[in-house]
Amino acid sequence: MMISPDTYAMMCKDKSYRDLIRERDSLIREIRKLEKIVLKHDLTDESWMICPSPQVKYHMSLEYLSRLCLLMCEREDYKE
Repeated sequence: MMISPDTYAMMCKDKSYRDLIRERDSLIREIRKLEKIVLKHDLTDESWMICPSPQVKYHMSLEYLSRLCLLMCEREDYKE
């Protein structure tokens, strides 16, 4: 089960700006990994046997990245 984008943003709101950057980079790595699976369209791949599916994980990771970027834009402490 995956958490909602709002819950994800709440979990990140108290992190330092440097930690937010690390989180962003981690999400981007995950998105790239999932793109290789999703764009391959190989439904026989064992990763499709796991719930949530790679497609759902991909979608949610994009949502998380979106919320994280908004959170980073709102911060004023990025000049650490």
